[in-house]
Amino acid sequence: MSSLLFTVHAHRSDEQALVDALAGTAHAAIHVRRETVHGSDFSDASTSEKVSGTLDRIALEVVIGEDALDAAVAAIGACRREYPARWMAQPLAGSGRVA
Repeated sequence: MSSLLFTVHAHRSDEQALVDALAGTAHAAIHVRRETVHGSDFSDASTSEKVSGTLDRIALEVVIGEDALDAAVAAIGACRREYPARWMAQPLAGSGRVA
């Protein structure tokens, strides 16, 4: 089974709902990183974000098995969020821990 780096980009107010949703399908640590996004795609923006021109987002990353992808996408789709979430999955060539 191949491993994937599953990343979810979402509004920061949806962090806990997304972490809870992914915790049920992922059996690895979920990393959360705060991000400020500058750009021209504001279709997912709140009113204050449209005014400021920046998106206050989080990126959640977790390593999952390829066979868990559908369940992870379904989990983020089913959880109670205030804003849309975007996701991507990338194959991992390798990972590990260096002591």
